[in-house]
Amino acid sequence: MKNNSINTEDLGLVGLGIAGLYCVSSKNKNTRNIGTELLGAGAIGALASFTKKKDIILSKNKIILFGGADLSNEGKYGINKEIARVIAISAQRKKIPLKSGDITIFNSPLFVNDFNQDIVKPLITAIKKNFNRTNGKIILYGYSLGGNILMYCLEELKKNNINVDLLITIDSAKGYPGMIAVKTNVPDNVRLNLNIYQTNYSDIGSRGFPNNGKNVINIDLSDIKNSKNDEIVHSNIDEYTMLFAAQNILYKMQNINILETMNKNDILDKIALYDKINNQ
Repeated sequence: MKNNSINTEDLGLVGLGIAGLYCVSSKNKNTRNIGTELLGAGAIGALASFTKKKDIILSKNKIILFGGADLSNEGKYGINKEIARVIAISAQRKKIPLKSGDITIFNSPLFVNDFNQDIVKPLITAIKKNFNRTNGKIILYGYSLGGNILMYCLEELKKNNINVDLLITIDSAKGYPGMIAVKTNVPDNVRLNLNIYQTNYSDIGSRGFPNNGKNVINIDLSDIKNSKNDEIVHSNIDEYTMLFAAQNILYKMQNINILETMNKNDILDKIALYDKINNQ
């Protein structure tokens, strides 16, 4: 997308150029000399500005992580910090380029004054900042309320011409009775949605649902037990699926499209294997 904006540095250089041209056309020799100096300064400034912009390396990957409901509204991100750590360490080992700000953890507050101002706009800003819109990958992850928040953001992302390469939703839920309904329709700006859920209600009524859309993979973990022999419920499904989610985020960053080739039984087996590895 072409950027038609101009910053103050560019504006100042344009002013130098205009002043220089005006002065060199003067009949007065001293004024013409000043004009030549202004044009020279403008040219040097333009070259420096061009070099500075050229040196900005655009991000190839943007990973956004939304956690479960933050009951305290104090920015406690839960297991998302661990997912971010695993992705960062693994990316370094695999020499996948990551810059500061490429992995962003968002809070999932129970109450916001303005959803668009407090959630959607910061999300769009985080995605667009120094991002390679041509060849870059956008990967979104959300657990519980965080997953539902992302589902409500997708249409706004579409309006801003933002396509999501991978959306991982883990037991998307409304947080507590009476809150916004769980959104299950995935728009076509999402190229792939891995939706992992279970159907047993928690004490506050949180549970996941299958999503609807042409690029959705629904995985139901109801009646599944983890490597500790605990039944998968809303409170532990994020931990159970953490390594599998992190691995598929890393695959997508490398343009490895494994998920698209796996059937549901393969995915269930892989989730269980990664959980066993995580708890050894």
